[in-house]
Amino acid sequence: MSSRWSLLALGIGVYVAVAIGSFPASLAYRWFGPEGLTLAAVGGTIWNGRAAYGTGAGLSFSNLNWQLHPVALLTGKLSLDAEAALANGLASAKLAASRDRLELTDVRLSASLESFSEQFALGEVSGQLGLSLSRLELVGGVPVAAAGTLTVADLFSAPLIPIEGVTSIPLGNFRAELTTGEQPGIVALVSDEGGPLELTGRITLAPDRSYTMDALIKTRADAPQELVQGVELVTGEPNAEGRRRFLQQGTL
Repeated sequence: MSSRWSLLALGIGVYVAVAIGSFPASLAYRWFGPEGLTLAAVGGTIWNGRAAYGTGAGLSFSNLNWQLHPVALLTGKLSLDAEAALANGLASAKLAASRDRLELTDVRLSASLESFSEQFALGEVSGQLGLSLSRLELVGGVPVAAAGTLTVADLFSAPLIPIEGVTSIPLGNFRAELTTGEQPGIVALVSDEGGPLELTGRITLAPDRSYTMDALIKTRADAPQELVQGVELVTGEPNAEGRRRFLQQGTL
């Protein structure tokens, strides 16, 4: 008798697994879609789904594909692999979420800085952002731990001093090595990789979204005069090497 019940239980388990595995992604999105996420043309199944277009966290994306890992649900976590196309770029990551905590691994991202202007109040800047992280952890939507590299290529910004006929000036290329600080938060060691602005410094981001940037900057010989004037305006006197300290604090 016990063997019969075991076979029956096994059969029911297989049936349920197959039924859930074939559950339409479009229906799952209508029933369980998180607030703030909008998807269009949803297809596939709940485990292997796709969406032609979408918006979330202030970002627009297309060609979203995901693969859900059902075993993680037994531990109370939502785990999936996802990839999508962004404006002028791509993004992919492995995600594990539980309550207000989100951990991303194998993060790869390439996109224009303009794509993130709303989230981070970047102002009138342009450039190409690159992100390669082995780990990024967010609590309540705020980054608290990270490991990897961030790059910005062909960075342009509006001049600090309004100049008639000049809408943007080149700053160059920059790189930041991201680590988790001794205190909760993220530390970025920043340096330039060529261009009119020479820079070395440190940026810290706290869990309350406050940040501090402390850097030494210097314009190179080929820097436009608008940049030279702007640097002199926002920094102190140069040191013996001609570098000026730039200190900025704020909240993202």
